[in-house]
Amino acid sequence: MEFDSEGRIVLPGQIKRELECEQEGIILTKIQISARTPAIAQLKITAGKKVLDTGNFFYEMNRFCDEYSRLNFHDVDKDTTRKDYCILVQSKGSLRMYSFLSGLIGGIKERFSNYPVTIKGSWVCGD
Repeated sequence: MEFDSEGRIVLPGQIKRELECEQEGIILTKIQISARTPAIAQLKITAGKKVLDTGNFFYEMNRFCDEYSRLNFHDVDKDTTRKDYCILVQSKGSLRMYSFLSGLIGGIKERFSNYPVTIKGSWVCGD
């Protein structure tokens, strides 16, 4: 562990780069609500603090999530909710729900490739 001249902890280079990526990009957090039947999993999509036009960003992200769901996984039970600071995509009780959520992550990384993407958390199955 390193300290600066004022006694504060100096973050290692890798951790500092990861924090900068989070500030400038998209944070995708995998959340397992329930592992029992019916299993419920969420993907929380958050914009970093340095994303400039968050209103437009969330509008485009919400449109993308809805379109991806409709075109690729119309048979999966899912719900997309937009909050002030994030979008929650929840799926439950389907054999393909983890495939849907993992595929959505890949789609977001491809569609929004101009932003660095940080993935956090885990699901019980399908990681």
